[in-house]
Amino acid sequence: MALARAARRRGERVWRTPDILPLEGWLTREIDARARSEALPRLLSSAQDWLLWRQCTAHFTAQLELVARGALAEGLRRAEQLASEYLLPIAAPEAGAGAEGRLLYDVRRAVRSRHAAERVTTARALATELPFVGDQRAVEFAGYATAPPFLESIAHARRSQGFATRLRTRADPPRRAEIVTAANETEELERIAAWSARLLAARPEARILIVQPGAAGARERLATLLRQALDPQAAAAGASASAASLVAIEGGDPLFRAPLVAHALATLAALTRATDFEAVSAWLCAPYWREPDAAARARIDLALRRAERLELDLPALLALLAHPPAMRHAPIAAARQLAAQLTAAAAQLEGRSAPPREWAVRVRGALDALSFPGERTRTSHEEQTLARFNELLNEFGELSVAARSMTREQALQTLNELAARTAFRPASGDALVTVTPRLEDPLIHYDGVWVAGLDAGAWPAPLAINPFLSAAAQRAAGIPAASAAGRARTHARLAGGCG
Repeated sequence: MALARAARRRGERVWRTPDILPLEGWLTREIDARARSEALPRLLSSAQDWLLWRQCTAHFTAQLELVARGALAEGLRRAEQLASEYLLPIAAPEAGAGAEGRLLYDVRRAVRSRHAAERVTTARALATELPFVGDQRAVEFAGYATAPPFLESIAHARRSQGFATRLRTRADPPRRAEIVTAANETEELERIAAWSARLLAARPEARILIVQPGAAGARERLATLLRQALDPQAAAAGASASAASLVAIEGGDPLFRAPLVAHALATLAALTRATDFEAVSAWLCAPYWREPDAAARARIDLALRRAERLELDLPALLALLAHPPAMRHAPIAAARQLAAQLTAAAAQLEGRSAPPREWAVRVRGALDALSFPGERTRTSHEEQTLARFNELLNEFGELSVAARSMTREQALQTLNELAARTAFRPASGDALVTVTPRLEDPLIHYDGVWVAGLDAGAWPAPLAINPFLSAAAQRAAGIPAASAAGRARTHARLAGGCG
């Protein structure tokens, strides 16, 4: 949208639009194109690679009582990605080395063995083995405070082929910069909202960027204040369409937190295991049903409350729905209809172990039996969320390279973990104000930029040494977050763009 606005200001009616891709997406696209003419290993999707790490981590930690084995696997995978970015070898740890480094070495070796056995790999791993990536089309890598050696090696290999390649690691300096001191976070957020409202009142065509590092909750609070300041009437009425066109938050939240997806996952939980009553009640009263209608479901919920159950599993729920005394304050026909739907949905999830693709079909069948996601008119955000959930089911169905067969419990646990690790935020169009956590080059020109939250605890940022890699090796490799000097250089470079 920024490119289109700039072209229109120049009076152009037609303009060339560049492809804008994340690095992993660009690597995958270019390697896939090359694979049409060369014999290359098949590339794993992000979900497939994650599950391999998850399984290998589970194997090497089977004797440990861990609360979050999935989080440990993700941490190991990120450590391996950090090492690959800075060309840091993961060698066999020396005697006396910490358990974290040995675990990373063992799990990574097991993952690589699975890669070799299946003749698969990742785009990042294959990129280091190819003489160059991409073709003669010009490429610009941007959005980095400092370019890691992995990226520099790709750029150097492309230049050696005569391909136009640029690394941009610094934003253009602003025309004017001002330091604003606030007494606390709340006052700063209020000042940002007032400043944005003044700028947009004077220049309605302007676009604003707010950089807000730190917790996601602060960005949500800021977005609420901005909407109230920019359009108080729409904010009071809860107009979601207006809110989306006013303020957009970059990045995303875990997909499982989206109400529509949360309802789908709650449906699967209600069909397969005991769930606390409040969760069952919220699921039953959610708007993602076709029938029974909302009034009937509310009366069924009230009748179930009178049963005074702390937990409900499917057999207990079906027994209550089929028991006239328990449903005497609810429509009997609606209770019977709900029981029939639940029985049909549960039948979809019965059976022995099956490949992930079959479980994806069964999950769709179970949700269809309960008329998910209902017939109510959905907002644009809900339509996008539903499309992303359907994509997630497709990704889940493609996990056979990592798991030939899964039990029902394994399948549903994997689906829930995938939804938790998948970040998603519906597209919001050309918003007046964009809020981002990233301090790096925003890539496009904004008419006003406010960098918030730069208190002593956040600027410069504290060290972030990866626990699975040697601290000395991280410092020697030049990983900025691993040393005070590296942090200082990074922040000096970032501050240099502010005059």
